[in-house]
Amino acid sequence: MNRNLLKGLIVGFIVGLLLPVRISFDLSFSPKNDLTGIWQDEVSQRANLTIYDQGDNFYIKASWGQSATEKTVWEMTADFDTKSKTFTYKDCECTRLGRDMETDKPIYEEVYYSGTGKIILVGQ
Repeated sequence: MNRNLLKGLIVGFIVGLLLPVRISFDLSFSPKNDLTGIWQDEVSQRANLTIYDQGDNFYIKASWGQSATEKTVWEMTADFDTKSKTFTYKDCECTRLGRDMETDKPIYEEVYYSGTGKIILVGQ
């Protein structure tokens, strides 16, 4: 997989939670072969993206580390439409995880659930 595509996918997903996302890809692209796996942003090393093929759909988990003790995690099941090159999800759960430095207690906050959205892949 092209490393620039990977960076765009990770950053695009994180930004895509708030804005529509368009990602470029090679015309020989296959979601089952080219997107499944575990990816890490090489620049900040704070963004991780995991995509598993579940047969009929994909499991996607993204995380963003705000600091050494806190991160936000998004988990969803996405359908992929090969004609429109679009991942569509409607069950996204967003959770904030961490550790309170003063009390040393774990932080677990459900930010939202049943989030909906799309990740659109665009060829050049």
